[in-house]
Order: sequence, then C-alpha cells, then structure tokens
Amino acid sequence: MSDVLDLEQPVLGGRTVRSDPSRVAAVTTAVVEATAAAVDADPLDLTPLTDAIDPDALETLVGSAESAAEIRFTYNGCRVTVGDDGGVVVTAP
Repeated sequence: MSDVLDLEQPVLGGRTVRSDPSRVAAVTTAVVEATAAAVDADPLDLTPLTDAIDPDALETLVGSAESAAEIRFTYNGCRVTVGDDGGVVVTAP
C-alpha cells in the first residue's frame, strides 16, 4: 500500500482509508488510490472517476481559497469525502 494512505479497521461495514494531503499532488489521484485500497483492487480496475464526479471541478474546488466545505460523493460503491485541505477519506461498503 502507498505510504500516503492510512488503512483503518472497519467500525461498521467496510474499510476506511485516509490520504495525507501533504503527500499527494492531485486530489483526484488520492481519491482513486484511496478507493482502490479500500476495496482491495488495482486502481486501473476501478470505473473512471468521471463516472462519479468532474475531476477538473473537484481539483478547482479543493484548490480554491474560498472553498471551506467538504465534498462528498460515491465512487465505486464507496463513500468519498474530500476536505478543503485536500484530505481524502474513503469508506468501502
């Protein structure tokens, strides 16, 4: 597993994976890597991120100084939360 991801034990349901925003250049990359780790799959085997969210819009929102909100969406059946700092939390079903 990547050294920028932290795998947590499940509380209810599946695994939760957190990324370290200081160690990932692109939020979209963090989303894909964390989701792959949460579902124990190769990132290339996941559906395209564009099926869940506009990657350019996600990068813009997270990179915006005016943005102070979390962005939540479902990707490959996982709950994804992206913080305004670029931190990603993915919880598998």
